[in-house]
Amino acid sequence: AYDTHGVFVLCVFDGRLGSVAHESFHAAVRILHTVGVPLLPNSPNETHAYLVDYLVSRISKHMGVTCN
Repeated sequence: AYDTHGVFVLCVFDGRLGSVAHESFHAAVRILHTVGVPLLPNSPNETHAYLVDYLVSRISKHMGVTCN
């Protein structure tokens, strides 16, 4: 979820890393849309992929899980 002040909240209640990745994708799409970077069909969308990687890495660290 997000508000008009640029605050984003990512919630994962089941503790699954797959759910973290899923919700991180949604967050990345919204964050990048907010700054003018659209998700494009038939494109590698590398900016989105790197942001999902960053979000999952940071969140998994707090979960005590290592992703490499």
